[in-house]
Amino acid sequence: MVKVYVYGTHIPSDIPTHELGPFLTEQEARDAVAQLEGKPFAWERTKWGFMTSSRTTRWVTEVRAHLPMDKR
Repeated sequence: MVKVYVYGTHIPSDIPTHELGPFLTEQEARDAVAQLEGKPFAWERTKWGFMTSSRTTRWVTEVRAHLPMDKR
């Protein structure tokens, strides 16, 4: 199962400020940031997911694959 998280980091101090998720899709994650910030963003594709910035916060998505445990 895939889960998507979004992390917000305060740009001037580089301190993590937000962790949103889990979401089922990257689009849901990006929509959550738009709702939190009160405006849509243009997202840039990166090696690991998507990234955007507001005036003070850098937002980065992260996709995690959770494999079910083998129940024997």
